[in-house]
Order: sequence, then C-alpha cells, then structure tokens
Amino acid sequence: MISLASTRLGEDERALLDDPRVGGILLFAHNYRNREQLFQLTDAIRAVDEHLIIAVDHEGGPVQRFQSHGFTHLPAAALFGRLYDHDPLRALALVRSAGALAATELRQCGIDLGLAPVLDLAAAKSRVIGRRAFHADPVAVAALGAAFVHGLHDGGMPAVCKHYPGHGSVADDTHSEKVVDPRPEKQIRENDMFPYVELNRQGLLDAVMMAHVVYPQVDDLPASLSSVWMQDSLGRLGFNGIIFSDDVAMKGLDRQLVSAQSMLTAGCHVILASAGERLQQLWDDLAAYAIDGHRDELKRRWNAKRHNLTAATEREHDFEQTKFALRELTENRL
Repeated sequence: MISLASTRLGEDERALLDDPRVGGILLFAHNYRNREQLFQLTDAIRAVDEHLIIAVDHEGGPVQRFQSHGFTHLPAAALFGRLYDHDPLRALALVRSAGALAATELRQCGIDLGLAPVLDLAAAKSRVIGRRAFHADPVAVAALGAAFVHGLHDGGMPAVCKHYPGHGSVADDTHSEKVVDPRPEKQIRENDMFPYVELNRQGLLDAVMMAHVVYPQVDDLPASLSSVWMQDSLGRLGFNGIIFSDDVAMKGLDRQLVSAQSMLTAGCHVILASAGERLQQLWDDLAAYAIDGHRDELKRRWNAKRHNLTAATEREHDFEQTKFALRELTENRL
C-alpha cells in the first residue's frame, strides 16, 4: 500500500498503480483539498484498478487526515472513554453514531477504510497512543471499540483495529525508535489482547494493523514481522480477516529486518509503505516473489469482509444530532 505525492494522480503514479505489487493507496492530508477534489482523485484511482484498497487514518482527535471542507472532526477516543465512565449507555450510542458518520463521509468520497479504531489501552506514559485510546480498562476498550465498529458497519465500512497485540502500555514511539515491551505474554494476553479477543468473538474483527513493537517474552521480532503473532496468535483467535502492517517507513523497524517476502510469508497481507528508501527496497523484494496467489487471497478476504456491509450504504442517515453531540463532547459540555 503506497502513498501519492499530491492532490492529483500523476502519469507516473497511474502507471505504478497498474503494477500487481500495488494492493492499495494510503492517503494523507497533503492529498486533500476538498471533497470534490478527493472524489476526483479516488475516481481516478478506481479507473486504473477497481480492486485497489483506498485508505486513510481517520481515528479522530489528533489522528485524522481529513477534518475540514465537509469532513466532521471527530473527538479523540479518550473523550468517549471519559463519557463512558459516568454515562456508559450514552457513550456507546454516541461512539456508534460517530463510527457511522465517519464511514459515511469517507465512503461518499470513495474511501474504503478509515484505519480505525485504536484498541490499544490508555497509559499515561505512552507518548504515541495517549488520547488515541478509548480507556485504560480493557473491558471498556472492548465495549467502546465494538460500538465504533458497529457504527462503521452501519455506514458500510469494514474496521481496521490497531495496533495488535497492543501498543498502549509502552512509553516509546515506534515512529522514531525501536520499542520493546518486556512484559510476560500472560499479562499482554489478559490485558492488551482482551479487546481483540472480544471483538473477534462478536464477529467484528474485520482487519488488524500490527504493532512494530518487540515483545521479547514471545518473539525477538517486532509483531509486524513475526509469524508467531500474525499466524500463531491470531490463528488461535480464529481470526480470518486482513492483516495490515503499520507503516514500514517508521524508524522503529530495523531496516535490516524488513523484507517484503518475509513479511508476507510471516502472515501479513498488506504492507504499508508510504515513502522513503524502504519503499524501493520492498519493491525490489517483491520483484522476485510470486504474488499472484497472495493477491487472490487478499481479494477473497477483502470481498468477504465488505460483502455484508454494502447494503448499509443504501440507508439514509441524519447526522445533525450526532454532529451536535460530538461538538459538545469535544468542548467538554457532555
């Protein structure tokens, strides 16, 4: 999954999207001017290959690439968690409505995935997760995460839950440095993984994004490179969705360990590679890799996840009350 340089699709990029090594596009704020322009861009991408998955980070709060000119800026997940503490039913209803609103606004512009929700646990020491997490309590995270996924489904969009098996309990940031979580597997499983287990039990775990964190009590490789996490651990859950890596352009990954072939073999279905030297490295890796069977498996899983959601886009939604409530939540009036 690659990125684009601007708000329009260049001729060199058009040729690139026709390469079988490309499975999707990850959009950023620099790809967006307004909704009409965004729809023209996604329409141009579809004209090259209708099967490409178009995604953007759309969690709300500090991580939402499109938040003006027709897109509602969603509150940070932590605000839903705070509301949940004193009015759980209202919080669950509002977070579901927020998910439906996000999915509807994105799908109207041709976006397939909002790469949300975050199922990491909130910890005061975390520099990168922080307010992106719903709550510190795994039971609350599971409840709020499930409600948000139900909302995405109401709007016709699959969910991508992140960052498996859990990034919230460490202080360091994989964007800029190697991150190690030394806790025992039992502690990770009973706490950080609980929301994933619960959403999977409910049939809501459409896709996961892997953490670049190393959990040495389980494996010496980061989870995003590890068959122990992507095949064994997710396999024990009975997970049958799509596995995304986090962006391999992040500095938390040792460049010597990153190989497209090894990542796909370990169980990853989609490698996010937004830019930089690693994109060329991965590109070269895939030149010698038989990807036809891999693409077919990705297409099968993708179609299975969105098949039952398409009917939701036919329903009309009135989001004015939701937008008002979200503004109140953001302004601390709820």
